[in-house]
Amino acid sequence: MRDDISTLFHESTPPSMSLDPYAVLAGGRRRRRRRVALTGSALTALAVVAVAVAASGLGSGRPTALPANSSSPGLPVSVTLGGTEPMLDNQGHAIPGPSRFAVEIDPTRPDNLGYYAVDGSGTRTLIARSDVTLPVAPTGAGPVTWGTGSAAPHVVLGVLPAAATSWMLANPSATSGSHSDQATLGVTGLQAFVSVYDNATDAAKATGVIWRDAAGSVWDQSGPVPSASLDADTVAFVDARLDLWGDFTATGSMSAPIPTTAKPDVTWSGGDQRVALSGGDQFTPAVHVGLVPLRASRPEATFAPGCSQRVGPTLIPAGDGLHAFLYASCVPASASTNAITGLSVVVDGTRISS
Repeated sequence: MRDDISTLFHESTPPSMSLDPYAVLAGGRRRRRRRVALTGSALTALAVVAVAVAASGLGSGRPTALPANSSSPGLPVSVTLGGTEPMLDNQGHAIPGPSRFAVEIDPTRPDNLGYYAVDGSGTRTLIARSDVTLPVAPTGAGPVTWGTGSAAPHVVLGVLPAAATSWMLANPSATSGSHSDQATLGVTGLQAFVSVYDNATDAAKATGVIWRDAAGSVWDQSGPVPSASLDADTVAFVDARLDLWGDFTATGSMSAPIPTTAKPDVTWSGGDQRVALSGGDQFTPAVHVGLVPLRASRPEATFAPGCSQRVGPTLIPAGDGLHAFLYASCVPASASTNAITGLSVVVDGTRISS
């Protein structure tokens, strides 16, 4: 691992693969989102909240196939992330430093992964170089690397498998929100991502990357993570390696430190967006997910008046042998309604509320 400009990068060791991943259809996708660091909510203190916002357009990478045999030369593949306009913090102020970036894989170099800042004229300035193992299989498993450089201390740049349909940076110590963007790196089996933090000191606090794939499996940079599908759109996980638990929903993702007490630790999302239906429009379901000891029983939920299409509460084993997910959802009557005002379970004969 090269460290030319005081850049700290983290990598995982990918599994060995015998298939040719470059037979996969070339494509690209771009999703930009704003992550807001919260100090608390009606139910719990959350470490990270990410709300997905759809954005049109593809990355600027050239869909040139890299060689299936990485010992053979090939052409670089690159994508551009971010935008030409300055990114704004929670107060609407411009975040200092670059807001547009490029990530390039050049198989002719030993440090085959390059990260650049891009100015208004399109000129690229190197932030850091790293390396990533190729080829990559079109599955959830695969190499991950990320880091931040002294030339852009407020930025985390990296790559992860293209199979990731949702992802989050594990950064429980962050004190500010961030902007994120991602785009597929041609047919390399990887996608590039960037997170730009309001507070420059937060970028170096990232401890890992967690993502889910289309099959509902959850991964971090070291491998599979215990998880469970709670409904058609919601997958929850417990990652003891990163000391985080959380969930991926239709509207975003959330994470928080694994609790050390039996009191339900709860995240929530959704319930604030109208969707059109054949019989009129309604708000999206508000999804509430809690983490409780596996021995918890008799779940109860307090739904707000007017909350319809109620589901749960139910207890679903988390898959780690220690915890269960406490799940409930409903469609609120208005965006201002706190759809579920309380969740509780019985642990060792005592009812404990969130």
